[in-house]
Amino acid sequence: MMLEKCTIWDLKKSEVLQHYLLDKGYINTQGKIQDALKIALKDNTFKVPEEFASMQENIIQSIKKSCMWA
Repeated sequence: MMLEKCTIWDLKKSEVLQHYLLDKGYINTQGKIQDALKIALKDNTFKVPEEFASMQENIIQSIKKSCMWA
């Protein structure tokens, strides 16, 4: 089970990233992707917080694969 492999650190980092996306208006309170995120991805202006910089491409790919993207 994938959740078993997650650590508290992973969950905290996910929460930090989720709050960042919400604060930027990239997602709504239900986690649904907003037009602002779609535009930022299309224009290559999407940036993650510095602590996630090394994972930016993986984050972008995950967002694009998300069922919420449609």
